[in-house]
Amino acid sequence: MEGFARAEQRSNIRYVLWDLPAWPSSRLEWWESAGKPRGWNVTIPFKQSIFPWLDAQTDSAKAVGAVNTVAVMPDGSWLGHNTDADGFWEALHEVPNLPATGRALLLGGGGAARAVHYALTSRGWVVETAIRRPNEPWMGETVAWDSLLQVDLNRFQLVVNATPLGSPSAPNESPLINWECVNCSIHLMDLVYTPSPTRLMQLAAQQGWTVQDGSGMLRQQAKKAWDFWKSSGVIPEI
Repeated sequence: MEGFARAEQRSNIRYVLWDLPAWPSSRLEWWESAGKPRGWNVTIPFKQSIFPWLDAQTDSAKAVGAVNTVAVMPDGSWLGHNTDADGFWEALHEVPNLPATGRALLLGGGGAARAVHYALTSRGWVVETAIRRPNEPWMGETVAWDSLLQVDLNRFQLVVNATPLGSPSAPNESPLINWECVNCSIHLMDLVYTPSPTRLMQLAAQQGWTVQDGSGMLRQQAKKAWDFWKSSGVIPEI
């Protein structure tokens, strides 16, 4: 965010990290202790915890079921928004020659996966979600996690890893998928952005897939949050 502020020469805007070891019990007490911010981002594991504090949510927040951006509106109400879905979509299309629609295999069933699922299905993609836990209504078609090694990848054009496998908490781990894919033309987007490349990206590249880490999504969702704050009046027009 500081980069966006510098680019627009907004020296009076501060963006700071506020660590929450646990979700606060009082909306007002937290807001006052944080210096009464006009807008902020919410990260895991609190993207659902924020909902009871909100006065309204945008359509994207409702569809994804998670909030990562909040604006205090001119009337004092708190509006929750989600930029993950649009950030993912914008980042995905930084890659040339991707099909407009197709079939995707989504690895994971958490909040990030739900944002990816919404971004793809709302634009005409068919998504199969590989999960460990029981199916949820938003998932549609699912694949049991334990059966990933038996999944035929020939029918997919896109694979998205929305699990923490490959992240600093599990840097040498990778989802176990079936690499026996003849004449595949598959793009892998791993939402993990550090370390990069992940183990999954390395394995996919060895198969001739195109690969992409999650840094583009991180950048794009941040830009979407900045634009949301500007449109909501949190960041005044110059």
